[in-house]
Amino acid sequence: MAYVVRYATDTGQIDGVYQSEVPALLDAQQRQEAGIAYLRTEQAMPLEQQDRYEVRAGQLVAKAEHQLTASVSPFPADGQTECQVTLTPFAPCTLLVNLTPVVLTEADPVLLLTAASARQFAIRLQPQAGIWAAPLNVEAL
Repeated sequence: MAYVVRYATDTGQIDGVYQSEVPALLDAQQRQEAGIAYLRTEQAMPLEQQDRYEVRAGQLVAKAEHQLTASVSPFPADGQTECQVTLTPFAPCTLLVNLTPVVLTEADPVLLLTAASARQFAIRLQPQAGIWAAPLNVEAL
C-alpha cells in the first residue's frame, strides 16, 4: 500500500492522506496549488491519525504527544465551580472549545470553564507544529 500526504509547505501540517495500491490513482490526487505540496510514502498512516504527524524536510515525522487535562470532569453545573483545562506538558497553543478558538500562553496557561446548566465542552488542540493531543470532552452536570 502506498500513501500520498497533502501538506502545507509553510507549516508542514498535513490536511489530507490518500492511499492506494495503484500509483496512477495517487498521482491523480496531486494538484498544483499555492502553498501545498505532496509526499509519497510507504509509511502507513490511518486518516484518523494525520494530526499526529507533520512533514519536515521532505520526511514524515511523528509529533510529540501532549495531553489535554481537566482538573475536574465532570464538574457541577452550579455557575461557580471551575474546571481548569491545560496542555501537559505545557506549550503555548490554541484550543478549540466547541469550535471557538482559545489561546493559551505562558502568561495565561489555563482555560477556566464554568457552567450554570448541564453541557458538554468538546476541546481539541488546533493543529500546530511539533505537538498533538487527543481531544478531551468535559461535562458540566
